[in-house]
Amino acid sequence: MKLHKGQLEKEQKQTEFLNCKTSNYKEQITAAKEQLTSRNMDPSLFHESLLTLLQELSKLTKDIVPLKAKLQSFQDIPPNLMLARVKVEEARRELEALEKEVEMDFSQL
Repeated sequence: MKLHKGQLEKEQKQTEFLNCKTSNYKEQITAAKEQLTSRNMDPSLFHESLLTLLQELSKLTKDIVPLKAKLQSFQDIPPNLMLARVKVEEARRELEALEKEVEMDFSQL
């Protein structure tokens, strides 16, 4: 029982010491931030702000993926109406040729 009580007291002292040290570090951080702010440092460069920006960047990067895929589908579209009509006509002729080929294959069965 004595050993257990001694161990408990030791851990309590260590906990108090660590709590005191944590409080001291928090005060130092606050003082350092105030000092940086007084020297006109941009608060957006603080670690927390940078982490927030990183999270936003990650989210936007994920959001861009489907938009890029959608944009890619429009990359082959010609820049003007006349070229677009020519492209559509080419696709129509290609479709007709494929349909004829399929008909011929079925007729040979």
